[in-house]
Amino acid sequence: MIPIKYHKYLLAHSADQKAHSGLSLWSHLQGVHRILQEAKQPDYVCIAGLFHSVYGTRSFKPVTIDKSRRREVSALIGESAEALAFAFCELPRPKLFEAALRAKHTPPEIAAYVVGSNETQFYQDLLALECANLQEQRVLHEFPSLARHAQSLGMLDAEGFCI
Repeated sequence: MIPIKYHKYLLAHSADQKAHSGLSLWSHLQGVHRILQEAKQPDYVCIAGLFHSVYGTRSFKPVTIDKSRRREVSALIGESAEALAFAFCELPRPKLFEAALRAKHTPPEIAAYVVGSNETQFYQDLLALECANLQEQRVLHEFPSLARHAQSLGMLDAEGFCI
């Protein structure tokens, strides 16, 4: 269940009016949130999923909430969730994550965004967020290392199908 304060905030910023993946951004955000909840991710990661592309990303250009409002968003959703959402918007993902998983290392670019947790945990949280994002868009199969990671998180079954 999505807390009403997040629902109202995102709709007040027209998340339901922006197209994303053939539906609305609001639908996509809800889907990512749901996938993260079903994978039993921590609440702050699920909330980050609900806000993961509101600042725009390298591939999703529309800005729902301007970056100048980060403090406002952080006050609403918490510092850890906002930091994840911001990093998601800024980093050159998913290719960065796919390459890092293949090389079995944490990308050094992550360090600039870490707030409230250690770098390793922050990276693991970002990976969960990316896996849910790609799964919701039905393109996770294009990134085999991320798909295997999603499987390890319980987002996919043993055959690689959505749970």
